[in-house]
Order: sequence, then C-alpha cells, then structure tokens
Amino acid sequence: MKTTIEFDDDAEIETIIRYLQGPLAFDTLWDVDQHLRMQIKHGELSEAAADALQAVRDYLHTSAAEHGISIDA
Repeated sequence: MKTTIEFDDDAEIETIIRYLQGPLAFDTLWDVDQHLRMQIKHGELSEAAADALQAVRDYLHTSAAEHGISIDA
C-alpha cells in the first residue's frame, strides 16, 4: 500500500514529524526516568547527589504531567 501526503508549507511538515516522533520521545522520557531511578536507588552517590537527581526526576514527572503525559507506565 502506498500513500501520498501533500503539505502546503514547512510548518505542516514539522507538525507531522513531531506527531510521528511522539512515541520515540515518550520512550526517551521513560528511559531517562528509569536511569535516574536506578542511579538514585542503586548508584553509589552522596546524599546530596541523590537528592539532586531526585529533584531532576521530580521535575521530569511534573513537566510531563503538565503536558498530559504520564511516564509511570
């Protein structure tokens, strides 16, 4: 099956690319969240470093939630 999609301008192309990359962006957010979680839980970090990573993780979740995204899946 072949489909042809025509765009009127570059803004439309950028929009469709963003939609198509949505699942990849979600996977990236999830990977970053899991990496932070593992570092906090199992990394050999100082308390200050673990607290800093937790603050980043909290911000990641807050920002995602403000955009209607749950990365707790």
